[in-house]
Amino acid sequence: MSRGLGDVYKRQGNDIYYSYSGSGLRMDLMKINTKTHKKKMIVSNKYKGRTTNGFFDLNIKGNNIYATYNIVDGSDGFNCYICKINVKKKTKKLLTKGHHPIVIGNKIYFVKTKYNKTFFQDEDKGIYVMNLSGKKIRKVHKMSSSSYIYSLGSYGKSLVYEHTDSNQERVYTRLSKQGKRLGDLDPNDTITSTYTGADSSYDCGVDLSLIHISEPTRHSLIS
Repeated sequence: MSRGLGDVYKRQGNDIYYSYSGSGLRMDLMKINTKTHKKKMIVSNKYKGRTTNGFFDLNIKGNNIYATYNIVDGSDGFNCYICKINVKKKTKKLLTKGHHPIVIGNKIYFVKTKYNKTFFQDEDKGIYVMNLSGKKIRKVHKMSSSSYIYSLGSYGKSLVYEHTDSNQERVYTRLSKQGKRLGDLDPNDTITSTYTGADSSYDCGVDLSLIHISEPTRHSLIS
């Protein structure tokens, strides 16, 4: 499951929330103010006292951040949950198994998973939706056992997900919020280019040099 810098930070006003794991670095969920350059820890990346791979796919909704939280440590394992983080109370709560949450209105669309203890990996079960409390979970679109969902995003009023097809080729597919398949996208067309660009960079006007100044020893964050 590839992760880029873009899905580990999100901006709200003058504040940037960010986390990063890679090259031996395991970061907590942090906040930096773009005006004062002051930083604060929101929640630790640790789970039951153990260091983890931390937080990805950040979504901000009011005082809460909804994110993927990989509770294992290391590059070879994924055991991910959709996590709700209260910024004010500095608390985190596991809602359900899954990754790539997308908050749209008062609902969270996400990739539901089941952990395979034999291979130390999550298995994707499909695209699901739930409310902001992690309740009323229902299936939107089921995936075949051989398919893997690399990313989930939105474009206009539809969802877009990157996955493997029956030939194990990676494709982009549009899906209505009710689960109706709207067709695959040409990797070279404008819609796909816009979607992949947004998914990989979360363009929110962030000057990454601010993070670099605040975190002088964490060069890998902006490498």
